[in-house]
Amino acid sequence: MDGSLFQSFKQSWFPLLFIGAVVFLKAIATGLTLGSGGNGGNFAPSLFVGSYTGFAFAYGWNLTGIGLSLPITNFTMVGMAGLLSGLFHAPLTSIFLIAEITGGYGLMIPLMIVSSISFAISKRYSNHSMDIVKLAEEGHVVRADKDRHVLSSIDSEEVMEETLVVLKPDDTVSTLFLTAQYSQQALIPIVSDNGILLGMIYLDDLPTILPVYSSDPNTHLELVMEPIRYSLNPRNTMEQVMEMFEHSKLNYLPVIDNDQVLGYYSKHRLLEAYRKKIMENIVE
Repeated sequence: MDGSLFQSFKQSWFPLLFIGAVVFLKAIATGLTLGSGGNGGNFAPSLFVGSYTGFAFAYGWNLTGIGLSLPITNFTMVGMAGLLSGLFHAPLTSIFLIAEITGGYGLMIPLMIVSSISFAISKRYSNHSMDIVKLAEEGHVVRADKDRHVLSSIDSEEVMEETLVVLKPDDTVSTLFLTAQYSQQALIPIVSDNGILLGMIYLDDLPTILPVYSSDPNTHLELVMEPIRYSLNPRNTMEQVMEMFEHSKLNYLPVIDNDQVLGYYSKHRLLEAYRKKIMENIVE
């Protein structure tokens, strides 16, 4: 630090603090550069941050005086391999690349261990590397499971039907059957005065309600409605919607957001949209 702006800081802990700040600011600077559309990449920054992180770990350990002194140079190289492997999901590339550019072939075993651990942790929390995770979220990455890929390409608006008619819990069974005569909805939500969904009546269940209508048409709907056992929200993917259909064994599922019913998904419409996507892929 002689001759620099930090020459007055002679404490042994200052380089550790400085490098920690640089690692933090480098990650922010890279994110701002790439996120704002600037030219660059994440390969060199990953090597930079990885090397500084490995250095900081070994240097900080040595400052504590606990146990054996760690070789700072070796940890610097291994840190590069670890971060590169985790970000790009490429452990073999990380191992041989770092060994080649640093000449550290004697560190092959540590490189393998660190790269493998980094890849396993990263893969546990993200199925895609940092380069393609955004494309995967938009459904532009073809996965090994073709069914999932087709489902991810279906727009929720294609299968969600809006709910136009709702009833109140103090409405009668007579009102329900009158509503069913002109409504095309497969299910009728029962909502409170504040619009909060309380229950559901499926039109497929009307035959079971018919005896109640015959004996007492003024029976309140709160006595015959079904509780909400299965529901979805607008943020669910089509893959999650299909899994819920399979789990619930229902043909219709309500879409709820903040206790407000937005509509419902139809299994028939979802399968029809799936069939259309398959046919489009065949034509292409």
